[in-house]
Amino acid sequence: IKEFKSEFKYIPGLMVYYAVKSNHYSGVLKEVVKNGWGLDVSSGREMQLAIAAKAKKIIFSGPGKTEKELRLALKYNYKVIVQIDSFNELRKLAALLKRGQQIIAGIRINTQLHGSWSKFGIRLDDLKNFWRESKKYPRIKLSGLQCHMSLNYKVEPYQQLIKILGNYLKRNFSVKDLEQIKFIDFGGGFYPSNLDGYYPWDTALGNIIRIAANYFGQEPKFLQKYFLTQSPSLKKYAQIISQSINDHLKPILSCQYFFEPGRII
Repeated sequence: IKEFKSEFKYIPGLMVYYAVKSNHYSGVLKEVVKNGWGLDVSSGREMQLAIAAKAKKIIFSGPGKTEKELRLALKYNYKVIVQIDSFNELRKLAALLKRGQQIIAGIRINTQLHGSWSKFGIRLDDLKNFWRESKKYPRIKLSGLQCHMSLNYKVEPYQQLIKILGNYLKRNFSVKDLEQIKFIDFGGGFYPSNLDGYYPWDTALGNIIRIAANYFGQEPKFLQKYFLTQSPSLKKYAQIISQSINDHLKPILSCQYFFEPGRII
């Protein structure tokens, strides 16, 4: 935690939310909270754990939130941000608000960079329409964007995403709309270097060797049993992401940037 804090000092307006799904052990969660971080939850069960850990800031993300889970988020609306996943979830949340009740929310977006993760959230091209529709529900304080980038072992995806997002916002959002954006949540976590591994047959060449060996009824032979995943240092992640933020987002936005360490912690 201390290392992450030290290296990510480069990020302007940094706020860290540790994902309960990374390790829900109460001792870990309490230590995270003691260090001033928030908790990121993806279910009602995880939210109860975050509340028990006395988290002062909670992000409720993930698709398929039930009415029961949304009601729990509304009960703790003074410290919970709901990351909305769809137009339908926006309407569902609005219908559950009691008279005089408000909730801070963000919207999860996906781009061509998100690959299999694009099944979650809305397309970036739909963001302008979503922002417009959210104005029908003024008690949902739409205040940010979630751009979940999960377990990247390279920095380039973050650079590309930040550039794409900055260009979209400049073209499609008014100054007033931009002022409404108070946070951007990059979520997802970072790949631990030299910890996770993959097998030779997970590579393109290794898969060909395995197929050929199987065709001839033989066992494929590999010189190495596995490879360890190489990823940048925390410092490099932070420096390059910070520079991208300064280049493409800082000129148009004044907001916080949320990160979730993932299994790197």
